[in-house]
Amino acid sequence: MPFDRKNPADLAKLKNELVADPVKIGFPAVIHKTEDVLSKFNTEAENKSRATVSKPRADMTIQEVAGVINADDYGALSQYDREWVKALIGQPHDSALGGFEAKFNSVFPNPGNTHNAVEAALIKPATRAEELFGYGTKISRDDFIIARES
Repeated sequence: MPFDRKNPADLAKLKNELVADPVKIGFPAVIHKTEDVLSKFNTEAENKSRATVSKPRADMTIQEVAGVINADDYGALSQYDREWVKALIGQPHDSALGGFEAKFNSVFPNPGNTHNAVEAALIKPATRAEELFGYGTKISRDDFIIARES
């Protein structure tokens, strides 16, 4: 569901935001100030609806994962799985869980405290762009100009 400037429905949706301003972000007042509009679309704090979005589990960083591992869950693991968790946490902290996700899910299955903590960590405040078009969406200068002029 990411924004596609070649999709007429996406352009119409974006233009409607600019004109109708349904959550009162202030688009009409800055419609000719491109950087201000982009900031309002792409900054969490500017989204007045206070919506949230879930990022994909594979996008969690190793540091984020390490921060939510429950001590009791960890203590209940086999020696082999504890060693695997240590090796995982030894990866660069800004690395994504990505290729480790299936093993992580088998080591910390649902239900469980770690599983629940991971699920909670996936939810973040949404930008207006993400609320409208999905996690990770950024409205570019070209996207904005094409929508405004459509």
